[in-house]
Amino acid sequence: MRQSAIFLVLFSIFGYIAAKYPTDLMRCHFGDTNCLKRTIGEYAMKFKGGRRDLGLVPIDPLQVDEVNIDQGGTSPVNINLKLRDLKCHGLSQATIKNVVGFQKDPATSKFEIYAKIATISMVGQYKARGNILLLPIVGNGVANLTFDNVDASIKFLPKVEVKKGKEYLRINELQLDFETTRLWMNFENLFNGDQMLSQTTNQFLNDNWPEILNELKPVLTKAIGGIYKAIADPIFNKFPYEELFLRDDE
Repeated sequence: MRQSAIFLVLFSIFGYIAAKYPTDLMRCHFGDTNCLKRTIGEYAMKFKGGRRDLGLVPIDPLQVDEVNIDQGGTSPVNINLKLRDLKCHGLSQATIKNVVGFQKDPATSKFEIYAKIATISMVGQYKARGNILLLPIVGNGVANLTFDNVDASIKFLPKVEVKKGKEYLRINELQLDFETTRLWMNFENLFNGDQMLSQTTNQFLNDNWPEILNELKPVLTKAIGGIYKAIADPIFNKFPYEELFLRDDE
């Protein structure tokens, strides 16, 4: 899930606004969190197809090249899972619940976004080998991971760079977290295409999704957070922080 994402659209939208602000679109004043909530939600839908010339990638579907989960040790979920060529659907339907910070001084401001997304589905290729709750897992093929009622948050610590007298925002450290009421999983071609074993295994995974997600979540959020940071940093690097917002006299 190279996003969710709604977090990516926030970063990309700010870059789009700063490049050359269109008169038919809305910007916000520093710290105007009510304005930011409305604006982010509107732009998530309006620009879901992206604007590549300005660095705004399509977010619905969001194309994810690769996510690797390699978890071992004493965890009951001991698995090497590689996901690639993922398409993530649903991010443009996010409802922004709250925005915190985004004050005039980026060095001291908080940067937090909270969103709710009805459904996020990720479909792509997988390769897996290991054990989940003592059940052996091996296979490769098409995977579908669908999350219902996602409550997501993203927080990042800023780093400010000065170029030609202008302050640019960079992400020093990013933290992603989420909760979901249900995770649905389907892995095709498990055990070299054995239909009975595949059905039994997928049923087991879906029956035990809370325990599985609990074990994988720290690794998953770290991997996805790193992807968001790598995508957002170049966008922020293009535009001075002050140009992302309205001036006091506007």
